[in-house]
Amino acid sequence: MTFHALLSDLDGTLADTEPIHANTWIEVLAGHGLQFDHNWFQQWVGTSDYYLAKQVIERHGLNIDVKALQVEKRDLFRQRVVEEGRLFPG
Repeated sequence: MTFHALLSDLDGTLADTEPIHANTWIEVLAGHGLQFDHNWFQQWVGTSDYYLAKQVIERHGLNIDVKALQVEKRDLFRQRVVEEGRLFPG
């Protein structure tokens, strides 16, 4: 088999996933007693989930492991992408 092209989506390039990321983080963190909105999330656009989780845990003294928080967000995000995910037009 010969390949003539490789299509790769850096998250948010082909699919409109940024709102889902924001909503998912806001919901997950609300479950840990933190209230944030979409304005708060804007500072994290383009950063990794690991870095976001680490910073939130350190800044707010959450009693959860970085990897555990990351997995919690990832699992909910995957569910939401299936339910709500949309490609950009064209």
